[in-house]
Amino acid sequence: MRESLAVSVREAARLLSVSERTVWTLAKRGILRSVRVGGRVVFPVSDLKSYLGVDLRPVETAKPNSLSDEEFEELQDLADYLDVKLNLNL
Repeated sequence: MRESLAVSVREAARLLSVSERTVWTLAKRGILRSVRVGGRVVFPVSDLKSYLGVDLRPVETAKPNSLSDEEFEELQDLADYLDVKLNLNL
């Protein structure tokens, strides 16, 4: 299956594990680029990957081999914490 070049705000939020509101905020701040295609606003997948700095594969397969399970879990907890903080500050 071919990877999409761009995704909707809903799909971008799912891929980044954040709310749609956070995606819009990141776009408004110029952190993520949005593109109008016809009547839709889409987000280039390449920008989402750059923002994350990692592959967009499921978390189970994206864990770097250099991290222990405990270190990886701590990073996931930190990402969840930051996501909550971002949503509270919107």
